[in-house]
Amino acid sequence: MAAFPGMILTTAGRQLQAKAQIGQQLQFTRVGLGSGVAPADIEALQGLVAEETSLGIQSIDLVGDGTSRIRVVLVNQGVQTGFFIRELGLFAHDPDVGTDVLYAYTHAGQTADFLPAEGGATVVEQTFDLITVVGQAQNVTAVINDYLTLATKQDLDALDPRLLPEGAPTPGAMLQGGPDGSTQWVPRSAALSDAEHLAMIAGA
Repeated sequence: MAAFPGMILTTAGRQLQAKAQIGQQLQFTRVGLGSGVAPADIEALQGLVAEETSLGIQSIDLVGDGTSRIRVVLVNQGVQTGFFIRELGLFAHDPDVGTDVLYAYTHAGQTADFLPAEGGATVVEQTFDLITVVGQAQNVTAVINDYLTLATKQDLDALDPRLLPEGAPTPGAMLQGGPDGSTQWVPRSAALSDAEHLAMIAGA
């Protein structure tokens, strides 16, 4: 992923943030990627200079320091023509006008990465986090794309204890079968591999 500097609120973004401070919902809707040149005035932008594709939001968390962490999944599915990812914009819904507006923007400059078109030898699947200002707003949400199914290692580690059957002594334990048909719980690090387990049973 390109090395983007911190995101800058647009004029429309500041207006939405001000509304959120007095109780109006601040709802992020999507992230746009573009290939446009760096604009002279970021705050005046109403959209990306040259938007190429739009990404759904996977999750959102309020960090607690006046910022939010928005997780996005970057894939090249649907990209018909490859392009350099130079600009990135976060969009939010403005209920007063009934449309999405550009909330915050950043430009990668000379560090832009190339996103290849789908159908080629390179399949792109990458998650990244956006940190953006939400101030003291309490009612911050996002339109979550339910079709985004990529999980990070941290996601799987958090879920792992819930996947264990009832009776497992500790998170991460595995149920190992013996040659006599008995079973016992063993730490994952001490469990036999599938090949070793089959060899043990075959030799019984």
